[in-house]
Amino acid sequence: MAKVKVASATFKKEGEGKFGKWYLYEVKLDGDDKTYQYMSKTNPQNKFVVGQEVEAEIETKVNGQYTNYIIKPAQTGGFGGGANNGARMELDRKIAALNCATLMVVHGKIGAESLRGAYEKYLNEYL
Repeated sequence: MAKVKVASATFKKEGEGKFGKWYLYEVKLDGDDKTYQYMSKTNPQNKFVVGQEVEAEIETKVNGQYTNYIIKPAQTGGFGGGANNGARMELDRKIAALNCATLMVVHGKIGAESLRGAYEKYLNEYL
């Protein structure tokens, strides 16, 4: 990671990928002659604002005869950005209960018709 000052951020093109719409920007930094590419999910982007300093990850990718310079805003927060909110914790409980009940069926301890009952028992009594 590096602290950089943005000299310019220019929209270049947009496209559609398997994760939805994307927007490509060319970013220039103060004191650096390279042109960096930044792919954003929003247009206009608000991560690289002209004149502001920002923590960024810079990467060089060599693709045959071409060299691409990639810039991304530094990630803030914990691993994966997952918060321990109530909804996520409840989902984790349900997943664990279903996994346990499924394992009971797979190992022949209960029949498939008893899966729902085992799931509910794990969820309500054990987790």
